[in-house]
Amino acid sequence: MDAPTRVVITFEGEGAGRGPLSWGQLKRWQAVRRLGHWLPLGGARAVPTGTTIDDLADELRFCLRRYVTLRTRLHVPPGDAAVLGGAAPDASGTLEAEVLESAAPEQEVFASGTLEAEVIEGADPEAVAEEYRRRPSNLATEWPVRAAIICRAGAPTHLVLLISGLAMDPAALRTLLREAAERPAGPAEGLTPLDLSPHTLSDRKSPRSCPTTIDTIGFS
Repeated sequence: MDAPTRVVITFEGEGAGRGPLSWGQLKRWQAVRRLGHWLPLGGARAVPTGTTIDDLADELRFCLRRYVTLRTRLHVPPGDAAVLGGAAPDASGTLEAEVLESAAPEQEVFASGTLEAEVIEGADPEAVAEEYRRRPSNLATEWPVRAAIICRAGAPTHLVLLISGLAMDPAALRTLLREAAERPAGPAEGLTPLDLSPHTLSDRKSPRSCPTTIDTIGFS
């Protein structure tokens, strides 16, 4: 296996801003802190013969433009960690609302940025995906997405794509994969997590009573 090179993917998208996490995000943040893991979803998939590195870079750029949660980083309270550590759940398995509000990070959606994807010749795609899963992630300084393009004789054979469970659930990931193939025009429909954060909700419900399925783009 040759040493990997990198392709730098520049992206721009709408919805930039900073604010509290929505209740659905708070639930996932609690899980991340409890487990000390970035909860990656995804893996390796074969790409059609004739696919180029530029084609896959364009696919990743489309996803980053369309899904604000892939362009989101966390601002973590002093003394906390972006992945490890944090308060333990109470006996019911949840944290009280006031603890969530005081300890939870804020999110920031960026209007532009870059993502580096490794280009690896002759690697086992599943082994690369597993290595990416095991590698620690700092959700305050890294995007919640990792990607690699696996090639043979210079031609892409697989795309490795892993996304933190803090950014997407399995249903949202399935939608992303479908839309990456279809490339719909126009912005994604629905509200973003910033739209649904506690400070934008007129009814300040507790995490126990507010359904997490209201997060319609990325978090659900």
